[in-house]
Amino acid sequence: MIEELKKKKLTEIREKLAEEQQGAIQKQLEEQIESQQQIAMLEGIAKQFLTKEALERYGRIKIAHPAVAIKTISLIA
Repeated sequence: MIEELKKKKLTEIREKLAEEQQGAIQKQLEEQIESQQQIAMLEGIAKQFLTKEALERYGRIKIAHPAVAIKTISLIA
């Protein structure tokens, strides 16, 4: 009887932990998607002001140093 209660409680704890982890992963994914959308919007605005050569340089920076590219594009936009 006591063993059954322990197993049941352990199962409940595992399920709760799994739900919390799933929620955290879902939230992180949503934040990442929102961030990517914002970056795409900034790029769209900034690209209107860039020459062909500047776009090529930005593309190289974006590949080599994504964080620097985000800072750069936000300054331009």
